[in-house]
Amino acid sequence: MNRLQASTWVNALAICWTLLSPVKAHDIKPFSLHTSTDNAELIFRGRVIDVEHRLSDVTSKDHVALPHTFVTYNVEEVVKGDFANDRITLRFIGGFDATTNRYMTVDGVPQRFNLDDDDILFVNGNGKRPCPLENCEAGRFRVVDQRLYSHHGREVFLNARGRISFGNQAPPEDHQRLRIMELADPGQRSAIGERNDAVEKGKIARRDTSNLGLKLNASELLDVIFDRAKKSPTPKNANRARSVSSAELFTVRNPRALRPPLVRAVRAPAAARNANDRLEEATIKARGANPVLR
Repeated sequence: MNRLQASTWVNALAICWTLLSPVKAHDIKPFSLHTSTDNAELIFRGRVIDVEHRLSDVTSKDHVALPHTFVTYNVEEVVKGDFANDRITLRFIGGFDATTNRYMTVDGVPQRFNLDDDDILFVNGNGKRPCPLENCEAGRFRVVDQRLYSHHGREVFLNARGRISFGNQAPPEDHQRLRIMELADPGQRSAIGERNDAVEKGKIARRDTSNLGLKLNASELLDVIFDRAKKSPTPKNANRARSVSSAELFTVRNPRALRPPLVRAVRAPAAARNANDRLEEATIKARGANPVLR
């Protein structure tokens, strides 16, 4: 359902091969919700109904086979954009490679989608970019019974200037439902669990979020997005979001090594070179620039 009918009112990739997909050490930095809304081709709320992994196609020597994750959503509510279908499939770089039995993660790209995940997504460049979301992982908001969290399970705040910030981790019951632990390797999983236990027992104080602005729930975020989209309508010539299919051919160009830096030989001033220096220079030149004197 389109919200207009229902209401009047993110070239170089840091690639890491792992057996488990790690939680990144960094948090998502605050960002402008207005800018993300303006840039997104499609913003919708939906539920994951299918997750599939496959390698990119290799049709020439310039291509490389890399794992990708195809996530299909049932589109429940469109807040911005022209999308009439009730399903959309998004393609993310990274995922499981059955040929090596390994999992490839890419820094900043959402990983580990689960069936029935309830998400709000800012789509931009699906099928064209390695990550089909505006601001990549910052373009995925997760919902548990209207409670709103970041991709990594942090509370979502909006300040008066329209900037999104993130607060404390979700409480344990929501933490489990978001399956945050599945994003962590065993060591990180233990650390997260210990910290959550310490917070619940009062040994560690929860972060003071009083200066972050209004804590948002899912409906409030959608209302803010809808209001912004009305004030900044999508240009008629703007790209429209499209669904992709895991069956369609797609390729990834093999990254080329950077050219090594050019090292220039700098000659010392003539006055600083003595007779021995000049003799050594002449000998090296006579030996075809071979500096090894025998």
